[in-house]
Amino acid sequence: VVLQAVPYLQAGTISLGVLAVGTEYADGQIHTTLRCVPDRLAVPAAKAVAYLAWAAGTAVTALAVGLLTARIALATRDVPVVTDGVPWDVVGAAAHLTLVGLLGLALAALLRAVVSALVVTLSLVLVVSPVLDAITPHARYLPDRAGALLYLPDPERVLTPATGLLVLLGWVVVIAGGAVAAFRRRDA
Repeated sequence: VVLQAVPYLQAGTISLGVLAVGTEYADGQIHTTLRCVPDRLAVPAAKAVAYLAWAAGTAVTALAVGLLTARIALATRDVPVVTDGVPWDVVGAAAHLTLVGLLGLALAALLRAVVSALVVTLSLVLVVSPVLDAITPHARYLPDRAGALLYLPDPERVLTPATGLLVLLGWVVVIAGGAVAAFRRRDA
């Protein structure tokens, strides 16, 4: 029950990632940031670390509350709840949410705009991915589909959770690498 809400929770973590970087460009705060910390590698690294800490905590909290709510609801209906250790699917879902939001952060740094980064990232995961999934099996290599393997099994068993994680990380690394390279070269 809780894991079915993860695709919709992506919008929150993506928004968090985009706003963490994009708002600095919107109001010119990036100039002050670079005056205080002129190192062009330290700034994006610090933003990424701060985002990861906040987003991981937010994702874990949201999923834990959802899991607790589902267990309480099931218990009130006398449905047996199986608890056999750590729910690794929920941990995978939290990792997925955090990394998809990191993708939004990287796109915001690359595009230097809140609206365009939100439109691109949210369109990718909420519109393009479901449409392409209905058309082609290659949609499994999109970041949200590959990352979803961390909490949902692949019925066709083409990708494992580990390879899905690698595909998602590949998307993040490529876009973040482009964002860092652009950040180092262009004016604030």
